[in-house]
Amino acid sequence: MRGDSTEAMRVPATPGTATANATGVFPTEPPGYRGAASRALGRVRAVACAARGRSPGAPVAGAVQALRAAHDAKWRVAVVSKNSAECMKAFLASNGIADAVDEVIGRPRLRPDLMKPAPYPLLAAAKALGVDPAETVLIGDATDVVAAKAATAWSIGFANKPSKRFGPGRRRG
Repeated sequence: MRGDSTEAMRVPATPGTATANATGVFPTEPPGYRGAASRALGRVRAVACAARGRSPGAPVAGAVQALRAAHDAKWRVAVVSKNSAECMKAFLASNGIADAVDEVIGRPRLRPDLMKPAPYPLLAAAKALGVDPAETVLIGDATDVVAAKAATAWSIGFANKPSKRFGPGRRRG
């Protein structure tokens, strides 16, 4: 997993009930935009992902071990990414960890307003796993912590770059 754009959401093995919005529907495209243009965009994304010819980066140190440990403990795991789900699935497969992930939630198609820090991707992950968002934990950066709070999920802040680390004697920058 790339720490700057991908986060793992750990979800308990016991499924619960997810509540998303009043309609229970997660829109991914503007109304009336489901058709040839949308399918073409999906094909372009798939080709672009394949054309990269390489993974988007090495997993963050410890991420593979954490995913394996969660999988071995029978925890359900969803990866929530600002990248497309197609590219993220390819990344997981190329790093040999696709089997440790139950769901992949990529950026909402044609709806940048639903990307993190909006709670939508986290709510979508919880819904896909059949659990209440309040029973999930998101590991991610500051934007992810904001999204987790909005989704009523637990969060663990993770400084994925030296410039984001804080502590005694450390400053932003």
